[in-house]
Amino acid sequence: MNLLYIDANIYLVFYNSNRPEFKKLLKSIIELKDKIFFTEQFKNEIDRNKLSVFQQSIDNYIKQVSLIKTLLPEHFGDDSFIKLSEWNIKRKGFENQILNSNEELFHIFEELLSDISYSKDVISKTLLKLYNNAHLPTEIEINAARFRKEIGNPPGKRADTLGDQLSWEMLLNRISKVNKLWIISADRDYFTVHKDNLYLNPILNNDLLKRNPKLEIKVYNKLSDALKSFNKEEKVISIPSNKELNKISLNESLDFSYKKGLFYSKMDYNYFSLNKSMDFDVYDLELLKLLSKGLNIEDIRKEFEKVGHYSSLSHIEKQINKLKIYFKAENVVQLVSIVKDLGLI
Repeated sequence: MNLLYIDANIYLVFYNSNRPEFKKLLKSIIELKDKIFFTEQFKNEIDRNKLSVFQQSIDNYIKQVSLIKTLLPEHFGDDSFIKLSEWNIKRKGFENQILNSNEELFHIFEELLSDISYSKDVISKTLLKLYNNAHLPTEIEINAARFRKEIGNPPGKRADTLGDQLSWEMLLNRISKVNKLWIISADRDYFTVHKDNLYLNPILNNDLLKRNPKLEIKVYNKLSDALKSFNKEEKVISIPSNKELNKISLNESLDFSYKKGLFYSKMDYNYFSLNKSMDFDVYDLELLKLLSKGLNIEDIRKEFEKVGHYSSLSHIEKQINKLKIYFKAENVVQLVSIVKDLGLI
């Protein structure tokens, strides 16, 4: 049999309102529920964090729809006074319209937060079908997980609660009859990345092969890529088209996960926190990757079109210039060098 081991941080992305494309994978998750190894610990971690994930993601929308109140000075000449006064009146009316609209939006968000809190939202109700398959740990597995944590073996960190270690120990006891295993996680405790390839931590690899020497192991940090791979082995009826999967994969490439109440990624966010004026998104990251491969602007435009992102040559050129200013690079070669040093690509 084939088996999917999906870490809790992957499921939590379904609650990120900034990732609408990702939700297209939810049907596939439910279709494959009998092929997914799911634990009570995963369930608890999802329920423990889903409200915070959604709340933090909607904060971005709240900031975007907010409007700074503006009142221009009216103490200049007569003609200017009349024009400025009329502008201020129009501006005030516009501000009131936005304020009323925002009040309506805040009520909608409050309803959504309440629904998630009571697990009445669509995602929570859908995941219940997966929750019903959750495995409960034995006392032996709990003790093994505690020992794993005490000696510092992955997955999980010593400062964290006994979670990842427990799910892993439970997996090991059910792996003997599995032919192929897909491990999907955004947690770097599981793998190391080199040139877009993921390599499972040697300790975890040894754990699995001791229990099942013939096991074939596949590691992913993107659910879309993992499902595309699984679909080659077993047909997934509800899987999105390849074009949609490519677009979802691109949106996953920022490699966000949820940890300790904060979103993080492989990027150096200490650096980015000092440069908040930059509206850095997934396409900027992809643009940097394509530049690092030596592609020209026309080739970059074609690559973007393949995943449904249409940009003009002038727009791409402006974006490159914006990135050069942002990273204080004099040219594209220096830009690529800087972002590689930062670990972005």
